[in-house]
Amino acid sequence: MHGVYLRGSDLSGSDLRDADLRMANLEGGDIRGASLEGAYLVEANLEGTDLREAYVGRSDLSGANLSEANLRGAYLREADLSGANLTEANLGGADLSGAILSYVFPPDQANLSYANLREADLSGADLSHAQGWAEEQLSEARTLVGATMPDGQILKSDDNPDGPTFEEWLREHE
Repeated sequence: MHGVYLRGSDLSGSDLRDADLRMANLEGGDIRGASLEGAYLVEANLEGTDLREAYVGRSDLSGANLSEANLRGAYLREADLSGANLTEANLGGADLSGAILSYVFPPDQANLSYANLREADLSGADLSHAQGWAEEQLSEARTLVGATMPDGQILKSDDNPDGPTFEEWLREHE
């Protein structure tokens, strides 16, 4: 399905596990509750797509356009979001633990401008070199335990007991 045009399609509840949807146009679609585990969504256009409660764990969304997408409550564990555009995306309550939000080759950086991170699980997430983030956004996350921060510093966790807490990291960057 590489490069497929599904703009505005209703794929809610669909089983799209391991699907090759790279460079697909899913703009404005309804993908609520769908399973996209392990899907290949590199450079896909998901602008304005409704992905509420979707299971997108271990998927490759590198370079994808997720601007204005609704990812509220989505399961994005270990997803690769490097270089993804998350401008104005709603990530409230999403599970981003272990997700990659960094770049692989410059200048591909995840853009978090105006993204809603309220109650998002960012434990272990790689935010190194993420752009467009604000202190207020990160403060709204449910947890950042073990996250790699935009400056590359890893926060305190069981695996990294000597790292700073998020609050300590903030104080260092005032």
